[in-house]
Amino acid sequence: EKILSAKQIDDSLFYGSFSPDGQEKLGRKVLDWLGYDTERGRMDVSAHPFTTTLGFSDVRITTRYREDYYLSGLYSIIHECGHALYEQGFSDDIKDTCLAEGASLGIHESQSRLWENVVGRSTGFAEFIWPHFTDVFPEAGMGKGASDFFRGVNRVEPSLIRINADEVTYNLHIIMRYRLEKALIEGGISVSDLPEAWNNMSRKLLKVKPSSNAEGVLQDVHWSFGAIGYFPTYLLGNLYGAQFVSAME
Repeated sequence: EKILSAKQIDDSLFYGSFSPDGQEKLGRKVLDWLGYDTERGRMDVSAHPFTTTLGFSDVRITTRYREDYYLSGLYSIIHECGHALYEQGFSDDIKDTCLAEGASLGIHESQSRLWENVVGRSTGFAEFIWPHFTDVFPEAGMGKGASDFFRGVNRVEPSLIRINADEVTYNLHIIMRYRLEKALIEGGISVSDLPEAWNNMSRKLLKVKPSSNAEGVLQDVHWSFGAIGYFPTYLLGNLYGAQFVSAME
């Protein structure tokens, strides 16, 4: 509430018209800068971003683009790149063994969230991407600078979509999903109750209410394929990532 009552950061440069081709071009520059090995993987488009490891030298990622909002595609790319860097980083000495996989789902998410937030929302990243951003989307960057990019990507504001959420409110999305999952498993609510329960909890925790199930209960793919209990790994990942960074510092 203190944040909401304060003067808000201007992030208007990320709203407008951003062609998917331009976003992909810029996204591939980011992947190269972060160290993703395109000789051992590829990037494509999907309805929901994900990373899949088909083999030791085949780690693929996907993203999705919104033509009216640039950051959705960018941070999906960085997030999935974090997963892929973990998978591509295993030593040749342990390939094809059970050691060449994530220590846990939480640790895996720590890598995606660390690259997405600690690196991707840093001043260093803003300074790197700014000239490339203005080269691909000159009108969006007109009259702005790298500092505006940095401030804009660190704006805090309750939102409906988890993967677009800022660092302050993101964990509230996870807490909401965990509470709903727990109620489902315990029998407190049924699947048919989920849309209403979701909307009510969203309004309580995030102060926003979805206008449709597409931006509410159906926005994530996890429950549809039975990944009950996965959402807490994102919150754990945030905590693990912060500890890794603290240890490195």
